[in-house]
Amino acid sequence: WVEGSESIGIQGSIPWLPPEVIKQEVGTGGDEVTALNGWKKADVWALGCTYFEMITGKPPWNNYSNPVAAMYNIAMCKSAPQLPAEKVHADGQEF
Repeated sequence: WVEGSESIGIQGSIPWLPPEVIKQEVGTGGDEVTALNGWKKADVWALGCTYFEMITGKPPWNNYSNPVAAMYNIAMCKSAPQLPAEKVHADGQEF
């Protein structure tokens, strides 16, 4: 990271990156509260991805063999990956 640079790029493990981070919409512009709320959403996304991995034994978005394809699909997604109904109670599906 170079001090004073405008962009540091994307950092993190692709399957756990939330769409906002991939699109670089978190922590930029606005006030400090808005930026912090964006990072809280990112943390919730990562928690959900960890939950998915704990239930399935596989990382989220594991159906993509190419990291760029995974990033594109995460950035464009409108919903989270589906958990197998036979492994999770209905309450867990809503989590």
